[in-house]
Amino acid sequence: MTTDVQVDQEDLDYARCLLEDAYMRFQARAEESEGAETGVGNPAGRTELRVALENAVGEVVRNVRRNRQSAEAVKVLIADIVTRFAELDASLGKGWDSDYVTEFGMNKAEEGAATLSSMLRGLKDAAPPGATTTVVGHSYGSTTAFLAVGTAEEDLGVDRLVAVGSAGVPTSLYLAQREHGPERTFADPLPQLEFDGVDIYASRAPGDVVGWFGQLSSAGHTESPESYPGATTFDSDGGWVPSLEDTKKKEWAVATPGHASHDGANSFPWEGGQKGNGYLTRDSESFRNLANIVATGEPIS
Repeated sequence: MTTDVQVDQEDLDYARCLLEDAYMRFQARAEESEGAETGVGNPAGRTELRVALENAVGEVVRNVRRNRQSAEAVKVLIADIVTRFAELDASLGKGWDSDYVTEFGMNKAEEGAATLSSMLRGLKDAAPPGATTTVVGHSYGSTTAFLAVGTAEEDLGVDRLVAVGSAGVPTSLYLAQREHGPERTFADPLPQLEFDGVDIYASRAPGDVVGWFGQLSSAGHTESPESYPGATTFDSDGGWVPSLEDTKKKEWAVATPGHASHDGANSFPWEGGQKGNGYLTRDSESFRNLANIVATGEPIS
């Protein structure tokens, strides 16, 4: 059984541009490495040291050339995929979830932000006076949540905004293009997400490669939530934390090994069998921190 994944032409073209840019930078670095001086002078005569140096340098050059050939092959394959896009049927096999497919653009975040904003307005109207509202976003959900709260023209009643395993949050450049359109110039002041009166928290597990990839390879959401002034970071890597039953006692909290919200690390096929260690599972350090943030506004680690 497979799960179909819709691939947007614009997003795919942008991904190709990113890869081509990375290839060009790699090419420049490879040429620099290939022609670089070793920093070791030539010993006189055909000594063993000179032979060893020549062999070592030769092996480095061969490796650089092989890597350049591999990079060129990847570049050609990406171009071929884009060319034959109309015939492309992208799907993921059993055990994958569409939440782990990197969203290169902001289209889905815009749609989700509109829905979330509407829901938060309703919650604000229905909530009792003095209620504290905490919004938690995982992965691309944090991109959506930050966009909704940070661009709202009115107070949505959010007191705390938390990102776990973030795929990145909207950039000033994206917000400028969103506001002014493609005709904007770099002379225009760049808008910022506004979080007046909202406390920001963020955590990303050390092994969360999917979240990092989502941020670094994206169009429009390459900022880290941790980078906002006053943002509070908390741990997801496991350790001793206050007990849920008795805060005077300590108990071991599970480390989150990857990007999953509940089970599966980064959901790569070779990581099968991992259960109960995601960001939002009861025994994880991440969840213990989330629970305490909701209750008191402070993480425990």
